[in-house]
Amino acid sequence: MASQINRFHLYLAASTVNIAAFSVGASQTWSSPSIPKLKDKETSFLLITDDEASWIASLLSLGTVFGPFAGGFLTNRVGRKWTLTTAVLIILVSYIILFSTQFTLAVQQIYLARFLAGFSGGIVYAILPMYVAEVSDDEARASVGSFFAFFLSPGFLLNYILGPYVSFSVLIVVSLIPPILYFICINFVPESPYYHIQKRQYDDALKSLTWFRDGRSSAEVKEELNTIKEAVEDAMQQSGTIKDLLATRGTRMALFLSCSLTSFQQLSGINVVLFYAEPIFEISGSNMSSSISTIIVGVILLVASAVAPPFARAFGIKKCLIISAVGMGVFQAGLAVYMLLNSLGHKMEGLDWAPVVNLVCYISTYALGFGPLPWAVMSEVFPSNVKPLGSAITASFSYFISFILGKCFTIVPAYVSFFVFSGCCVIAMLFTIFLVPDTRGMSFQQIQNLLNKRNAIR
Repeated sequence: MASQINRFHLYLAASTVNIAAFSVGASQTWSSPSIPKLKDKETSFLLITDDEASWIASLLSLGTVFGPFAGGFLTNRVGRKWTLTTAVLIILVSYIILFSTQFTLAVQQIYLARFLAGFSGGIVYAILPMYVAEVSDDEARASVGSFFAFFLSPGFLLNYILGPYVSFSVLIVVSLIPPILYFICINFVPESPYYHIQKRQYDDALKSLTWFRDGRSSAEVKEELNTIKEAVEDAMQQSGTIKDLLATRGTRMALFLSCSLTSFQQLSGINVVLFYAEPIFEISGSNMSSSISTIIVGVILLVASAVAPPFARAFGIKKCLIISAVGMGVFQAGLAVYMLLNSLGHKMEGLDWAPVVNLVCYISTYALGFGPLPWAVMSEVFPSNVKPLGSAITASFSYFISFILGKCFTIVPAYVSFFVFSGCCVIAMLFTIFLVPDTRGMSFQQIQNLLNKRNAIR
């Protein structure tokens, strides 16, 4: 019988590396309070047009398209931990560029800073779930994988709470806190044992796994290490190219599932909501303060993200995704109907609460499923040799869709966008029901066997 594992070290490491997610979250929602400031004719130091505002919002997603490939290149050369550190350093540089814009008065600098922030975010989206999945035990993988979305949320909230009430420069200075905190804390957690095995650093791999499996006997740790070693060395016999990624049914299914789920995440409208939160509430016609409404959404996202890990552990990834898709579809449709009626001139007196309630409920159901879990699926379905490439393609494809949505949102009526988002959530629900496997409690090898030898339904 296996010894009882003490997961304190695992939770500590997962929390530490997810400070990178905190940093990414803050960089992602910077545009929500900043664009209105830059468009304000009375207070803006650099008055921007609607087209320039759409580029500022969407270039982050374009940068994210390319970041995962850099992450995939670096992770097998310098390790998961130092790849994430490089990404956080790039975020730091992007803020310095943004701050200097006040002196150069060049909107192109803001474009560059947003692209770099997205580039670093792409690295984090591809590599952070990989690290967390590799250091987690089978039982804890789903819940610890949900930390990603939870740590993104306070980053979002940082901008929603402070952004409307502080200056352009103060918001940037405050946003530097998460990256600096990451640099302080990252030195106290070890590298993934998978990376050490890839580099044939077996003693370091044993030390790393022993640290993560506190409470397990030495024999049990060595047995797990041998299992990991066999899986990694078997995977490394293949080169990890595009050809390898498409070579077997299992890897093709892994790519299909990962790209599909992360695409549905974007097609639910999440990044449009995050990037344009304040303008969306203004467009909706509600008399409630757009700043207060945005803060409410941010707080609910944080709370719902905190519930997500135990929820995923209790019900499994598949059920959580189905519940999430249903909820998102209903509440995006509700917001779309409100916007449509308001645009047609109907009096919406007494319904000022509707946009906030619909977005709050949308965010809540998103955070319980399609927020964290597509990345958790991505982290567990690829074998080691193609995991960096598969993760890079998944994150890039997802954020290419986000870029298109972000750029087009200002072109079409808002209610049209939200009806489309609702329809995509319905498709996501059907996709999950019929094609996504239930991998609760399964090892990496069992998941590979499932994808290779059986239908992807369990």
